[in-house]
Amino acid sequence: MKSASTLVFFLAAALSVSALNAPHIRVRQDNGDTEGPVCNGAAVVETSTFAVGNATLELTKFSCSAALSPLVQANGGGLLGLLGRLLSWYFPFPPIFPFPPKPKPKSTTVTKVSTATATATVTKVSTATATATATETDTETDTATVTSATTIIESVTDSATLTVTATVTAATPSSTFTNVCGEICTTVCGQSGRLPPITEDCATLVDSITILNGQIAPTFDVEPDHAQTITFGTCRFFFQNVGPTPLEYCWLNLAQVASAAGNACFPPVQPMSSEGLCFDSADAEWQVG
Repeated sequence: MKSASTLVFFLAAALSVSALNAPHIRVRQDNGDTEGPVCNGAAVVETSTFAVGNATLELTKFSCSAALSPLVQANGGGLLGLLGRLLSWYFPFPPIFPFPPKPKPKSTTVTKVSTATATATVTKVSTATATATATETDTETDTATVTSATTIIESVTDSATLTVTATVTAATPSSTFTNVCGEICTTVCGQSGRLPPITEDCATLVDSITILNGQIAPTFDVEPDHAQTITFGTCRFFFQNVGPTPLEYCWLNLAQVASAAGNACFPPVQPMSSEGLCFDSADAEWQVG
């Protein structure tokens, strides 16, 4: 057991030295410049700002190049990546408390009433013949018969109303995005190559997201190899999709998980760490930080 502990100690030391000498290219906080993209090959897809009280939040979505698995990527890949995974097994951080997942949509039943009217017209034709006789008195009597044909048309309209009631059950709407709100993740501390963010900025970001949650949709979508960030001052929270499936995540979960990872990883808890990450515990397809 002593030899195993010694090995783990040296592995941790090697990782710390490597983190200082080769900082990650994924930067988890922003101090006003554009150095260090949020992910490999980052390119801005869309950006917007929201004013919450006196705070202005910046929302930005990035496209990223295909990524390695999160733990390998967080530790530089190669041997260090494997060592990082080993250390995470030795020193697992407690998972972030789960939150109830977004309720799934239910089937709906709609009753549709249709009314059809059929009209039939019957035409009845009657012909009457009238005979008139005229008598002239002179030297002779002539009788003339005049026939007049009179046609009488009678139209009768019959209307019949047919009511059809159809019950249609709509199939449950299926989203192309998999909801991972409240999923368990594992916290890992790392080096971003910068100083940690200001604590007050992160606290303001958490409060602002909580308020903003009532003004915008509670969830956001992130396509594969994309990252969604929300920034205030020196503090940046992010959700990165490193898997093949489009994902949906909750703003409140982002604020709670990211801030908890920061509290576990920033000084004075971890003096040498400047980023807090939380990796998808199930299949390593996403990460929060």
